[in-house]
Amino acid sequence: MGRKFSEALEYLNSLYNFEKDARRQSAPGFHLEAISYVLRDLNEPHRDYRVVHIAGTKGKGSVAAMITAILRRAGMRVGTYTSPHLIDLRERIRIDGAPVDEDLFAEGVFAVRKVIGPRPREYATFFEVLTAAALWIFSRAGVDAAVIEAGLGGRYDATNVVLPEVAVLTRIGLDHTERLGNTIPKIAGDKAQIIKPGCVAVVAPQVEESMPPIEAQIARTGAKGLLFGRDFTFRVVESSLEGTRVVQRINGEEIEYFVPLVGRFQAENASVSVAAARTLGVPKDVIAKSIAETHLRGRMEIVSRRPLVIVDGAHNPPAAEATASEIVSLGLAPAVFVVGINRPKDYKNMLSIWARTAKAFVFTDLDNPRAYPPQVLADFAKGLGVAAQTIPDPAEALKRAEQIAGPRGTVFVAGSLYLAGKMLQIFGSKTFA
Repeated sequence: MGRKFSEALEYLNSLYNFEKDARRQSAPGFHLEAISYVLRDLNEPHRDYRVVHIAGTKGKGSVAAMITAILRRAGMRVGTYTSPHLIDLRERIRIDGAPVDEDLFAEGVFAVRKVIGPRPREYATFFEVLTAAALWIFSRAGVDAAVIEAGLGGRYDATNVVLPEVAVLTRIGLDHTERLGNTIPKIAGDKAQIIKPGCVAVVAPQVEESMPPIEAQIARTGAKGLLFGRDFTFRVVESSLEGTRVVQRINGEEIEYFVPLVGRFQAENASVSVAAARTLGVPKDVIAKSIAETHLRGRMEIVSRRPLVIVDGAHNPPAAEATASEIVSLGLAPAVFVVGINRPKDYKNMLSIWARTAKAFVFTDLDNPRAYPPQVLADFAKGLGVAAQTIPDPAEALKRAEQIAGPRGTVFVAGSLYLAGKMLQIFGSKTFA
């Protein structure tokens, strides 16, 4: 690790970080004032390239990866901003699919630090500074387009300073209710705020109650809506551990492609990615080839075959429901689950969903101040009638789960992207999918 990069990390870690706030009772209110001022003083770097902005409850990372792959194959230089990271903070800021190098990362953080100056630490948070740095880095790197994933919600998320050409709403469900509201319409209304005048709003399949606030925002801004069910549809032709073959219809034309990611739900993510790409004018053949080349770490990622070990970042009830359904449809149940969950996630709902497909639970420590104590999770799981134990060390928890599963069984790691990252470090860079 270079000195400049180390100094940049030290500065970032001195700022308020909502992701690591265990209590979240004293968190500063969300707003766009600080980052707007910072970007103004940086000469508005986020206006230097085309933007695809993505919000939603689940699937954002997959959609960002697919759209990035499509735009790169179309000949564009692409910046991608996502959160959180699995192993290295630089994963959040990518240029043409690769984490930004340490020197450019540090340069971006220092550029933001310079315009902020000696102000209170609450003036700009960890996420605001990192977002501003990413937008500056993309300008400095000369990207043609940036794919930007919202961190939390939409309305007051720091990324909502961008003026997207395409705004993508993935499937919306209950999550972050302490900040976004405790009903689907409230959460949908918040996330829909990424839809701006002049953009195209690509909307994934949604529960019925999500649509009124989304459609209201489309009408309010005069944006063009590209809605699942009305403007595009898809069907799964076949699905296996190797991936999913999809046929999609959009604006009267048909596109067939293969998604090399585990899970039928990835067809939904691919469908909105394809719709966004067609909106940007990318040809059908380019889209099909690029989707087939998409790779995403920590999302239903197979890291071992005997036993089958799948690492996933599912960390809310909608994602838990999707992964549980996939375990059943692929014939992998009952599976042994290795789980760690952070506050304030709805662990009771998540574990109740996974319990339907679980042979046993092994709960482990996340080494994060927001983590639920493993024993709390184990006690609840036992109340569901599923065998459960706690092993604080993730590597040892994995070994125990593999023993329980046996060579022909399945181990499913989930509950947190932090845990997914730890498991990927244990397995190293090699994958077996």
